[in-house]
Amino acid sequence: LNVFFVLLLLTVTCIENSLLFSIITGNRVKTDCTETAHTSCVACEDGTHMDKPSGLKQCTHCTICDLSRACTTTSDTICEPRDGFYCVDYDGVHCVEAQEHKPCNPGEYISQAGTAFRDTECSVCSYGTFSDGTLKFCRPHRPCESLNLKLIRPGNATTDAQCEEQDENVVLSWIITGCLLLILLIVILIALCLCRKEIGCLKRGEKKETEIELKILNEKPGKMAMSYPLKPALPDVSANVQEVCYLTEYLSLLSVKLYED
Repeated sequence: LNVFFVLLLLTVTCIENSLLFSIITGNRVKTDCTETAHTSCVACEDGTHMDKPSGLKQCTHCTICDLSRACTTTSDTICEPRDGFYCVDYDGVHCVEAQEHKPCNPGEYISQAGTAFRDTECSVCSYGTFSDGTLKFCRPHRPCESLNLKLIRPGNATTDAQCEEQDENVVLSWIITGCLLLILLIVILIALCLCRKEIGCLKRGEKKETEIELKILNEKPGKMAMSYPLKPALPDVSANVQEVCYLTEYLSLLSVKLYED
């Protein structure tokens, strides 16, 4: 059988010889065969390749790209997308077309970073956090009050809260206001006690006066004049009671006004 195969090779034509000697991948035809000489082959130069049998005299140039596997004389470069891009058309060997990863909008964070074959995935920030669209997680708003700072502008889904240092005069004014409110509360309580006391005295005086008048009316006319002198005039405290009550009401309204300011 081997002898038969050798004889067959010796009787092939030039074209058949050319096809026979160019089946080795990674080579190209250097000179065609003649009636007296076989086809000569030569390896592909650097930067070129021949990945299948061919009778071509020129190797194919390697594809230039951000490579995943370098080009050899027997295979082309295997390309992958550049950083920030992902493949949208893959021919089974390398990426034919790539597209840039989409950016996340302000108020969103990157929940899944993009890869060479997958786009970026974005998610919305939860309440009380923010992101400018470039973060991998949302950040909580700055707690101005907890840091003894003054809140200038509250935060939202896209920006952080803005704070500034507390003014010493503002702190002092709050302390003074608190002390004044405390003093005012004490004055109101004292005024209420006085008001109740005066009202009680007035009621007791009126009751006693009524009892005396009834007793005088029940006595005989002659004896009445001798036994009971003219009743002393009771002090008129109704005006004082009314003034104290007015003062109490005014102080109450004043304390509410100071608290609102």
